[in-house]
Amino acid sequence: MNTQDSRLVMRDYPIFNWVIGIFFLGLGASYFPDLLKGTTSFNIVLVILEGILGILLIYWGSIVTIIADRITQTLTISSRSVFRGSQKDIPFADITAVELETSPSRRGSPTYRIVLVCRDGKSIPFHASYSSGTSSKMKQVEKLRAFLGVGGSDPATGLRGLMQIGSQMAQNQFQQQQESLTGSEVEDHLTDGVHWKVQTVTFGAAPVTRWFSPDFQVAGSFIYLTQKTENQHSSAGGLLAGLSNILYHESLAIYGFGAEDTPGAAKAEVLATVDAGLDPYFSAFTSDERAARQILNPGVVAQLADWATRYPLKNVQGRGVFGQLVVLFSPRGVYVVSLGTMIPEAIEELTNLGVAVIKAQ
Repeated sequence: MNTQDSRLVMRDYPIFNWVIGIFFLGLGASYFPDLLKGTTSFNIVLVILEGILGILLIYWGSIVTIIADRITQTLTISSRSVFRGSQKDIPFADITAVELETSPSRRGSPTYRIVLVCRDGKSIPFHASYSSGTSSKMKQVEKLRAFLGVGGSDPATGLRGLMQIGSQMAQNQFQQQQESLTGSEVEDHLTDGVHWKVQTVTFGAAPVTRWFSPDFQVAGSFIYLTQKTENQHSSAGGLLAGLSNILYHESLAIYGFGAEDTPGAAKAEVLATVDAGLDPYFSAFTSDERAARQILNPGVVAQLADWATRYPLKNVQGRGVFGQLVVLFSPRGVYVVSLGTMIPEAIEELTNLGVAVIKAQ
């Protein structure tokens, strides 16, 4: 690792791939002269397979170089092997966190890789695959965070780590279920000029489906709208307001929103009134009241009120398509969210609402 005042350089060498690849190439090559002379009965197919395996291991064994440059304000990820190479440049301004991403293996032992979390919600990994061990990876993560001036969540260990792995496994299952209905989560869609995608997160043993678009972003603040039963009271001020604030923070966690989505959440407040047309159906929690009221213009109010009349929230939930609807306007973009796995018709409804509130800005 080479660190300078304006530049941070890190390299990962695929030593394991190279050693094993050379071993298999050597093993195959050692039998080759005998095969040509016909002096061995060793299976020629096996020799060829050993050679191919060795070449593939060396082929996929890429040297990954990470260069963070303060002068250009760019982080470059380059990958070079014997036969191929690639490079990706990410502006510092697009990076909101550096994290160690966990993926449980089939045997239950977790593996890891370093990822950059970007403002549009995408994660950019340094490596395509995961590998075991956290010590060296966390040192790289910490150096990058300090250099870039960003944070990020760390993998848990012990009992908490096992719970995290279980949650990740559940999320993978729910994600597969959602993708079987509405297509891949990484697929970008375009509706009436608005870009969007479907995201799946997990709350306990329940899936949460999030419609997300980066096309409208709130600078430095957020507004969080939660559907309520008609005419349910919203508290602003006093002891009840403090309790409401705690509940809002819990609600944000349920739907998978973190610090990058909710800047200033520690000082956020419940709006005493949202709008006369929206007060019966939604309550609002925001870090910037002035910005929130600009966002909640008549067009947005009309769309949300229409949704609430078509899909009212009941005290006793039945088996309707939608449960409670929440909408978050954030620095990353706009989220329209509901609990459960969504059928294509339900995703279409979320899309119509999300596109409408974005087009109303």
